[in-house]
Amino acid sequence: MAELEKPNARGPSPGDKAQKALGNKLNRPAKPPPTMPGRKTAKNEPVARRTTDEVHDL
Repeated sequence: MAELEKPNARGPSPGDKAQKALGNKLNRPAKPPPTMPGRKTAKNEPVARRTTDEVHDL
């Protein structure tokens, strides 16, 4: 008879829960790191934050 795996006393880890609940949604492309202060971005380099023209009250 094969030995059964004992359940963890603390339950599943948060990563295991997320993998079970979200599945393929976790496989997102990596987000670029934020630009360093004082460094200018290249023209083709994506900026780290999204900018929208819809918000005018900032």
